[in-house]
Amino acid sequence: MTCLKIALLTLLFQLSFGQQAPKVNKKVYTAKSLGALPAPVINGLLTDESWNIVEWTGDYIENLPDENGEPIEPTKIQSGL
Repeated sequence: MTCLKIALLTLLFQLSFGQQAPKVNKKVYTAKSLGALPAPVINGLLTDESWNIVEWTGDYIENLPDENGEPIEPTKIQSGL
């Protein structure tokens, strides 16, 4: 019975005082068709014409270790191909 009380108190404490991350709006990405362009070659170089049809995105937040915090290093990606 004592273990059950301790477990319930621990659960209550976590629900009451646990870290609450602020709500963050989810990002929306829009895909674009390559049309007549060939698929980009995934080789670490962004020299293919098809890489230029989508914009760079950034302004990301951390997930771990600090949820919704500023990242240590800036991150940019091209999404939508």
